[in-house]
Amino acid sequence: MTITVGIPAAATMNVSGVVGQAGDKLEFQYLRPADWTSGTITMTDICLTPQSCDNYQCPSHSKSKGAGLFGNSEADCCQRRICEEEKVECPAGKYEKHANYSNGKPGFDTQTCCVPILCPPKLCENETKWSDKGDVGLVGSTPEDCCEEVLCATHTCSDEPSKMRKLDIWISKGVARKGSTDEECCETKWCKDYVCEPSEHYGLKPDANTTKGSDRDTCCDVKKCDTYECPNDTKWKSKKNAIVGNTREECCEALTCDKYTCSNEDGVL
Repeated sequence: MTITVGIPAAATMNVSGVVGQAGDKLEFQYLRPADWTSGTITMTDICLTPQSCDNYQCPSHSKSKGAGLFGNSEADCCQRRICEEEKVECPAGKYEKHANYSNGKPGFDTQTCCVPILCPPKLCENETKWSDKGDVGLVGSTPEDCCEEVLCATHTCSDEPSKMRKLDIWISKGVARKGSTDEECCETKWCKDYVCEPSEHYGLKPDANTTKGSDRDTCCDVKKCDTYECPNDTKWKSKKNAIVGNTREECCEALTCDKYTCSNEDGVL
């Protein structure tokens, strides 16, 4: 095949041979550097080849029709992508498949193949650990998707500090404690956990297991000698005026022989 181009005339081309493709799908390719002469340009060893779809980049919404095709446009080289063929997955709880997903719906991603699930109204209304974000059109179906966390850090325990304490606002490193109630954010102080001191003079009250408190006045009773039993022998007896105490030394007195009256049965030394 030989092509001759005249310059500066009206650029007439003389082509011999058979061309198998339309002109708009063809391009010139130089096999070797051209030979230059004065007055005119003579090009030899020119191969006229069709443009290949292998070199065409299809847009994101379409894909290649296959290898070995000729052309240089989306219509020539590409075909639309179909949701079902692309196996597009819709994130559970946030999106669901489009109604025509299985009926040839064009698409290739979540936006083109799926329908968003909008947060239901009043989802967070009765939650103690979540509050309404107040936004419209949020995508999701769970408090995590649709609501805002309520943290114990902002809660104030309802009872006085001596009877209730606030739990640590962190459950673990980086994990905040959520809640807005005493049950979630606070802990009752029970007298049963209080240590009465000094222990030799004070002890827990009988109802300590069911009494709220964390101080001696609320949780402890004075240990009194009237509840202490002196050793049942002949060497000790209860002190008449002893009130506070919980030991033999505090509540009892020793019996001495100088106060003992011997009987005839005992014999006389």
